[in-house]
Amino acid sequence: MGRAHRRPPSPPRAFGGPEPSTPAAGAIAAPSADGRDAPAPIEHGAPRVLHLVMEATFARDPAGRVWCKELQGNEHWTMAAGVFDRVRLVARVVDVPEPAPPALALDPARIEVVPLPAYRGIAGFARAAPRLVRQQWAASRAVEVALLRLPGPIATVMGLCLALRGRAYVVELVGDIDDVLATAGFGVPTRATRTPARWLTRYLCRTARAISYVTREALQRKYPAGVRATRCACSDVQLEPADFAAAPHRFVPGATARIVFSGSLARRYKGADVLVAAVARLRDRGVAVEVSVAGDGFHRTELAAQIAALGVGDRVELLGHVPRPRMLELFAAADLFVIPSRTEGLPRALVEAMAKGLPCIGSRVGGIPELLADDALVPPDRPDALADAIARFVADPARMARAAARNLEVARAFTAAR
Repeated sequence: MGRAHRRPPSPPRAFGGPEPSTPAAGAIAAPSADGRDAPAPIEHGAPRVLHLVMEATFARDPAGRVWCKELQGNEHWTMAAGVFDRVRLVARVVDVPEPAPPALALDPARIEVVPLPAYRGIAGFARAAPRLVRQQWAASRAVEVALLRLPGPIATVMGLCLALRGRAYVVELVGDIDDVLATAGFGVPTRATRTPARWLTRYLCRTARAISYVTREALQRKYPAGVRATRCACSDVQLEPADFAAAPHRFVPGATARIVFSGSLARRYKGADVLVAAVARLRDRGVAVEVSVAGDGFHRTELAAQIAALGVGDRVELLGHVPRPRMLELFAAADLFVIPSRTEGLPRALVEAMAKGLPCIGSRVGGIPELLADDALVPPDRPDALADAIARFVADPARMARAAARNLEVARAFTAAR
């Protein structure tokens, strides 16, 4: 069953509500990537609006209130509250009778929404493209400062509009568009778009005034910044001491391996279907596993149908949305975390599982190889390779113990700064 569509308890929490702090005197200006003179700096104290352009879909209720998921862009609202007077959010908006929990209301006094059509998939984007371009061209006229959260078509279109107007923008690169379009999970038509999508993303990264990467090296190698651009590598994953296990997990030899998957089912990015297919292969080989799938979204019904068709309903449980406290409990009770993503930046769920002292297996995409050892990596979209890796791990408790200890130590690098 899907999640019940109930409004969160009143009064709703609101993102964007805190008053901004007063910045120090001075001006913000970044050099241009191509050597041309930079536009006039933005003086502190002048009205400042951050245009935040992202791929997420937000919900709008009949009263006109716009709602976001519990962690959807939280770092952006926190960042903007202390620097900018307002945030103008450019994103897809879908009208709903009630927002599905967990949801938080955006504060209209601080966050203005430029609603774009809530298309789905490549075909939906193609149908909505003329309207998207018109809306974003109009919105780009008022841009003072724009943050493009790439990859994705919405931020790409806005970036091109700003480039044509000669406006500056900064980029937050959180994933690899090439990985998104390279895998079977998105169908043959999307593969034809890989070259232009990759080129456009590289162009926007190269011409951005500043760029933030979520990986240490992976995305930087493929999508380099301009020679004069300000750049940094940083993750929004900040763990508290209570998020860490006291000791690495120990797997009991011969026991049924309890596997946890955590990820959105709104798209096929996270590869939950690959894990389900791997479970069927493990069953046929006599490997005893039980999988808990934490996550919800459009493809949950499709995933349930796959589970039924493969006859693994006794081995795979769909939990729907799981609040973070409960998610940490699942990590603590699990033997193995699996993240068979088709594309990634630096996945929060993986870091949190590592902090709980779990051995982990992930696909060789994005920033995952920066976190896991080579023997814990598998090619994306390969259920057979994933099944082989899981079988190797659960047959070797010593390997599990080594991976758990290593992961716990690696995760300590994400301890929140004090």
